[in-house]
This record gives sequence, structure tokens and C-alpha cells, in this order.
Amino acid sequence: IKLLNGFLNGISWPMAQFVLAVTTPKEIRARVTAVYFFFGSMASLLGNYVYAYTVGLGLAGQMWISSAFFVLTGLIMLLSYCLLFDLITPRKKKTTDGERPSLNPRRVLTIASLMAVIVAFTSGEITYVYVSEALGLSKERTAVLLGWTGFLSALLSYFVSWLADVRSEAKMVKLTALLAGVSPILASIKTAPTVFLGIFLALFAFQSFRPISRKVLASYHRSSLAIGGVNAVQNLSTFIGGMLFGLAYSLGEVHLGLTLNLALLAFLPFSIGLIIEGTRVKDSERPKLL
Repeated sequence: IKLLNGFLNGISWPMAQFVLAVTTPKEIRARVTAVYFFFGSMASLLGNYVYAYTVGLGLAGQMWISSAFFVLTGLIMLLSYCLLFDLITPRKKKTTDGERPSLNPRRVLTIASLMAVIVAFTSGEITYVYVSEALGLSKERTAVLLGWTGFLSALLSYFVSWLADVRSEAKMVKLTALLAGVSPILASIKTAPTVFLGIFLALFAFQSFRPISRKVLASYHRSSLAIGGVNAVQNLSTFIGGMLFGLAYSLGEVHLGLTLNLALLAFLPFSIGLIIEGTRVKDSERPKLL
């Protein structure tokens, strides 16, 4: 089921992001895309509540509920595509007077990949396991707290998107790279404030970076390929990061005055690479062909 779900997500969500990006004026593109991702986080929060309050229905009952929402989502997306059909024009030719990416698309993809590897510790079932075991919380309480953490990070990420639209995309990318880089280190410290602060910073950085990256790549002359590519890179990197977290989970802990989780410290090389790559981002970079 997860394999089929991932395959269908790989078809549907890049298409939705592309349609949203090319039908939105460049001046507000990051903010509109942030709202798009915010609604996804809001749905995730509601999903966590639904899970918490429907545990008694069993897995079969919960699957029927989620399936109904998937069907409803598909119908709404189909209607949206029909209404926007005349505005959807994939860019096939590079023009001298058209939009140009403000940042190097190749560097954006590199940062997206490194960030997705790191932020993988905040997504998937293993996150619930870690938070529940580290802090001694029930599964239901863990789901609600993680849902609210994701919701607040998505809500605040709108302001980063606003600054990217009206100020500097490069500075916001540097900020998100730094926050994502330090997040697993904070989350590795087994106290409630540091665990949730680390998860919050990772989600906040990722939620803030995604709209900026889509805005930049939507200006590329092969925008549909670029947006599909960044989704593929992030999904593959999230898989790698999740596997790393899962395999390293058995390493246990180390006590250095504070109790540190070694599985999260395994992300340190990726964190260093992300922070270094983020410092190299500059406004008005001349893009290289992908």
C-alpha cells in the first residue's frame, strides 16, 4: 500500500505544484506556494487528530476514512485542472526576455537533497517511535503533539516566503539551510524542549524552503522538468535519510552530561554539507543548464 501510495503521490503532487507555480504571478509566487503547503500541514494536523480519536476503529476502519479523503482530493484536483486548463502552459523554449531563475537551479536541487535527507527524521512512523520512546509519551499524545508542531512550523513559514518575495530569496535559503542543519543535533538531546525544538526547526526550515525552491524552479525554461525533478530528489533523499535513521537507531545513546541519541548524530555530515552549501547561495546567480 505504501509503495502504491508513493507512486501515485509521485504523479500527482509535482503536477499540482507545477500548475500552481505557472498560474501564479512571480511577485507573490513564494507566498501562494507557502499557502499551498500550509493547507497540506493543516490536513496533516487533522489527520493526526483523526488517528488519535479513531484508534478504537482498528486499522481497517482508519483505512476506509483515509481512502475516502484520497478520493475527495482527487476529484477536487481534477476540477481545479479543468478550471485552470487555459492558463497551464509548460515552458519549452529558453527565451532572452522571459523569466530567469534568481538562483542557480543546480544549487537549489543540491540543497533540497541535503535538507530532505536531514529532515527525514521528522517524517514517517519512526519519528513517532523515537518521540514516544525518548519522552515516554503515548502514541495518541505523540501524534497530536507532532501534528501541532508541523502545523505551527507551516504557519510561521509563510513569513519566510513573504521575505523571499519582497526581500532576498538567497538570504532565506541560507537561513533555512542553517536551521535544518542544526535541527538533528538539538533533537538528539533527549529532553522534551530540545526534541520538539529540533523537530520544529527541521519542519520550519523545510516548509520555508519548499515554496522558495518552487518559485525559483518555476522561472526555469523547463519548469515542469525542474519541479518534477526537485520532488523526485527530495523523495529519494527522504527515503535515504529514513533508512539512515532506522539503521542507526540501534546504535543507542551516549551520555556526555546530556543523553544524546546516536542515530540523530549520524546526520551530522549532511548537516555540515548543507550549511556549507547554503553559505554559497547568492542572489542573481547565473543558472547552469540541468
